[in-house]
Amino acid sequence: MKKRVFFYVGLLLFAGAVAGCDHPSSAKAGESLEERAEAFGDAWYNWHYADVVKLVTPESVNRVKMVASNVTQEDLDALNDYDDDADVSIDGIQMEDDTVAIVRFDVDEYMSPKHFGEPPVLVENLQQEVRFVRRAGKWLADLI
Repeated sequence: MKKRVFFYVGLLLFAGAVAGCDHPSSAKAGESLEERAEAFGDAWYNWHYADVVKLVTPESVNRVKMVASNVTQEDLDALNDYDDDADVSIDGIQMEDDTVAIVRFDVDEYMSPKHFGEPPVLVENLQQEVRFVRRAGKWLADLI
């Protein structure tokens, strides 16, 4: 009886461990192009630059850092005074090949940072295209 209990407990632990493993061929939540693009758009257009860094190519990280370093306390105050986040949606995705796509964003109520020293400006509607590349199985925004 004890052997049987240990066998079933061991089997359950083994099944749990296998189920929790990451398999390179399996799609994980948040890894599709559309999901990655939505996450990038929400972070980028709402100034969550720490989150943006995780969603861009290594070559784009310096650009994100430069943009973030130009944000002043006055900019943040203006952003915080405006109650709503930018409303970001994907207007279209054009696949150039298996590893490159152009994502067209439609953004409403976007607080756009201006030149250094100027306060951000509310943009009612913005349409912008961002290039995404697939690297090591992940879609990343390429801001270069």
